Amino acid sequence: MSDTKPRTKETYEAALQRLLGRSIRRVSYVELDYGNDESEWNKRSVFFDSLDHGFEWWLDDGSVCSCIWGWEFAAHEVSIAFSSIDATGRRWDVTERWHERGLLENRITKIQVDWWQASARLYPQSVCIRFSSGASIVVSAYEEGRVQADHITVFFDEAEAARLVRR
Repeated sequence: MSDTKPRTKETYEAALQRLLGRSIRRVSYVELDYGNDESEWNKRSVFFDSLDHGFEWWLDDGSVCSCIWGWEFAAHEVSIAFSSIDATGRRWDVTERWHERGLLENRITKIQVDWWQASARLYPQSVCIRFSSGASIVVSAYEEGRVQADHITVFFDEAEAARLVRR
């Protein structure tokens, strides 16, 4: 996605189309540095990882796609850019974790954005990404019962995402 603002629903969805046909080769999680060496992202559930900042994907064409909670449309939504995350903090290489779930080396075949409304503004609450292996993830601005949150949560189970991230 270009980093020009403001974005519209149309430009956001059109930019996501760049991911179609690509596969993920490497994944890093990025968290704020709270002064300890423990990860916080995998302590809540086996069905999802919840990050206080975001993640980076290295794609098969050499490009980088990153996702953080952002504020282009409203406060705390799914913000995606085709660049590395420009933040200091802790980075965790979770490539093997994603490989075990069948999410690497498989082409992205479908992307669906779930648009919500806050006041008069539409914003991307969640993005569902499907892979050629049949696996899927839901990326949402969700944290422990709150939507439109300052976390990016990667759900590895669509049913769990639907149960927790609801209007």
